[in-house]
Amino acid sequence: MYGGASSSDQIHHQQQKQKQQRQQRNPSPEKPTESQTTRTTTAQSTISAREREMSPADLCLARGPNGPPTYDRFGYELDYKKIARASRRPRVPRAKRYEEWQAREDREEARKADIMGGPDKNQRSAMTFMLWDDRVSRDLGIPYHKIELRHFEEWWQAGFRAKREEFIATNVPKEACDSVTDLATGSTFRK
Repeated sequence: MYGGASSSDQIHHQQQKQKQQRQQRNPSPEKPTESQTTRTTTAQSTISAREREMSPADLCLARGPNGPPTYDRFGYELDYKKIARASRRPRVPRAKRYEEWQAREDREEARKADIMGGPDKNQRSAMTFMLWDDRVSRDLGIPYHKIELRHFEEWWQAGFRAKREEFIATNVPKEACDSVTDLATGSTFRK
């Protein structure tokens, strides 16, 4: 060492100089201060905490028609249009339209009862209809919320049959009733 800088010092000095020149040509964006990052993080956690408190239907409405998809607790995607339509003020049904709708519902109910083999009209309940839909859904592999009368026809043509007593609510175990009720809850809002 002759009183001058060593070769490693010279290399280090050159690297530092090149780094400074690069930074002058391409300045890096300013880093946010600690208070700015804390504020952003707090705002993001507030939004997600608020979203966690909302029901899936409310969250879907809050996100809007072009927002990210919203799913219910069973993993089905919710339909914004169906939820928005249900949250509006209902129209007053006209007597003739209501009577037509009721007649159509009665015909469908009677046809489903013929296909499923019972129970008598005085033994049917909302649980009976949910159990019918669940049975057809499982046998045909179609999501519960998409079952229609035509699926009952397909079920019958596929050779499936049910026992008459199987769908009377008093004969069904409580666990089965609970699971069908859970599955049916909110199913009208699913895509």
